[in-house]
Amino acid sequence: MGYVYNMDVYIARQPVFDIHLKVYGYELLYRKTQENRFLSTDADEATSNVIINSFNVLGIENLTAGKRAFINFTGNLLEQNVATLFPKDVLVVEILETVEPESKTVEACKQLKHDGYLLALDDFVCDEKYLPFVELADIIKVDFRLTEKAELRSIIRRLSNGRIRFLAEKVETQEEFEMAKKYGYTLFQGYFFSKPVIQPVGEIPPNKLNNLRLLELLNKPDVEFAQLSSIVSNDISLSYKLLRLINSSAFGLRTKIESVKHALVMLGIKELKKWLSLITMRGLSENKPDELVRLSLIRAKMLEELAIILDWKKEEDELFLLGLFSCLDVLLNRPLAELLEGLLVSDEIKDALLRQEGLYGFLFSLVVEHEKGHWEEVNHLVALLNLDTKYITPSYLDAVTWCSGILDV
Repeated sequence: MGYVYNMDVYIARQPVFDIHLKVYGYELLYRKTQENRFLSTDADEATSNVIINSFNVLGIENLTAGKRAFINFTGNLLEQNVATLFPKDVLVVEILETVEPESKTVEACKQLKHDGYLLALDDFVCDEKYLPFVELADIIKVDFRLTEKAELRSIIRRLSNGRIRFLAEKVETQEEFEMAKKYGYTLFQGYFFSKPVIQPVGEIPPNKLNNLRLLELLNKPDVEFAQLSSIVSNDISLSYKLLRLINSSAFGLRTKIESVKHALVMLGIKELKKWLSLITMRGLSENKPDELVRLSLIRAKMLEELAIILDWKKEEDELFLLGLFSCLDVLLNRPLAELLEGLLVSDEIKDALLRQEGLYGFLFSLVVEHEKGHWEEVNHLVALLNLDTKYITPSYLDAVTWCSGILDV
């Protein structure tokens, strides 16, 4: 584990996209692990823990990769000027929907605004009493699932002033994303980007088809080291990518690997299959949001780390592939069951990805529920797997940091 800090807080992040599906920032999701629900005082304490753990110890760059960090603030924390502990060029101060626009709170927000902080209104509902907050807001977040369609449009018509950006949250399908864009929203939050849009048979582009065939070969149980070595050695692009990867911070080697032969010998067949699968997956991501590959890599690494903690030593590689393949249907716009059949993966991986069944399925569900901030489900699955909650956030943060190193290559 790479981090040492107060372990009683779950921390995850959820991407906020712009209209081009580039990541604008991440909302930091958090909760004390031993609490079942938030009361206002718990929310104050949890936000303080995020400040201490995320900014003072972990370094915000590890968690948001230099993007904006959306963090919830209660009225008490706003009045206590806790937000000023954050750098203004990174923080977006989310004013919770439960915060009343009392004079002391509004004055605190005015000072933050004056100091150069961005302010966002969370789960916004039109009500005249919130006008003091609206006048200060840079971003207004609207729940796309709970707000009527007419109101989704009306909010923008009534409040648009050329300065406020409108963020549609809980956007869960491509159709909702397109609808939100049509209404005038320019920021988006939700897992719509990880949902497949299935296309008719025969429409996989040739370049992606080649990558898919390589994935099929990599997952054949009888594939030999010599065969893989030949493929890499005869493909200049693949050789270059493998050398860049093995010399990256993800491996942390003290001496530079300068030959493909040296790289192949050092890796061995198990690791070679794993890293070639990773390179190939990146090749499948053309014309897809970068966050999709990032999501797959974080899942893969977190599953691998949790397998080590659970002492599932024989399952580490399989669980890494499970995470890596979890967005394959979105990358190729094809049914996941069909793709997995072609890849000849184990029944355990199929059961986990298609039905969330078996021990692999429980662990995969834990990773997915954690990334969404569904803390009650996380607690339930942690208990089923007999895991200590103190390992969850470190595993996740290690995966986020590792992923950044991989994607920088």
